[in-house]
Formats: sequence, C-alpha cells, structure tokens
Amino acid sequence: MRPKAKRVKSAVVRRSFVLPAQLVEQISEAAAPQYRGNLNAAVRAALEDHVKRKRDEEFERQMDAMAADPWIREVNAEIFREFEALDGEALPPP
Repeated sequence: MRPKAKRVKSAVVRRSFVLPAQLVEQISEAAAPQYRGNLNAAVRAALEDHVKRKRDEEFERQMDAMAADPWIREVNAEIFREFEALDGEALPPP
C-alpha cells in the first residue's frame, strides 16, 4: 500500500464571487490598462489596496491615540527636556 502524499498548502486560494453586472462594467471601464480584460487581477489589486488603506488608517488611529495619551505626552516632554539641556554641547567642528 502506497503512503498518502502530504498536501502542500497553496499560496493561492480560489473563491467565487457574485458581482452585479453594472459593477463589473464599472470595473472594466475604470481599471488601469494592465487590468482591463482581467477581472481577477483588477479585483485582487482593489482588495490589496483596500487592505493597505485599512492598515494605514489603523496605524494613524493608533498614532492619534498615543499622541493624546497623557502618559506618552509626559514621557515625550521629559525626553525633550533632557535633550534640550544638551543643546549647544555639540562636538567642535573638525
């Protein structure tokens, strides 16, 4: 009896989607030239862009939250004061 071959996980996942015909037409009209005629590539690019935008928005949200955090603000002020005391203590020019 032959041992079962191990399945290697693919880096690609296939899914089927139902899209309104009007949306498909709009995608075809609005797509960059390299995506025209290739709905799969256009949808992939759109989803990648969406994921990047969402990650960027989350990063900005976290940065805003940090900037508003009183403890973070105090730590930053303390670091600023420490470096401010060193102003003018640069090495002499070579």
